[in-house]
Amino acid sequence: MQQLEDILPRAQRKGKTRGLVLHASSPRPTQTVSVGGYLFTATLARSCPGRNLLQDDGAMIAVQTGSDEFLIGGAALSITVSKDVDRGDGIAGIASVEEGSRVCGEGVTELRLNGDPKQSRTKCLVART
Repeated sequence: MQQLEDILPRAQRKGKTRGLVLHASSPRPTQTVSVGGYLFTATLARSCPGRNLLQDDGAMIAVQTGSDEFLIGGAALSITVSKDVDRGDGIAGIASVEEGSRVCGEGVTELRLNGDPKQSRTKCLVART
């Protein structure tokens, strides 16, 4: 959250943020939040191929930074993105997922994850649609 402190208050005032928390004991194993015409669906991350939970708790925050660009901060979740059909036509997907940080208000990519589940220790994800 500290890495988003320069953009989060402005995005919150404009209604361009959503967050969620999941627990292993939650009655719903999946949650979806809507922001900027996109749906972000999260489930607790699981190992491959055993499908065992990697952690009992996970959380994320989605921050819209452009018309089709989002910063996703979180841990221990698998996230998918889709277009909110109630907000317009089109398709959506994740173009890139990167581990990174923010330095002097600028995003710095430290590692492009390319969907490798072994890299699940991500501090900050950048999702560009």
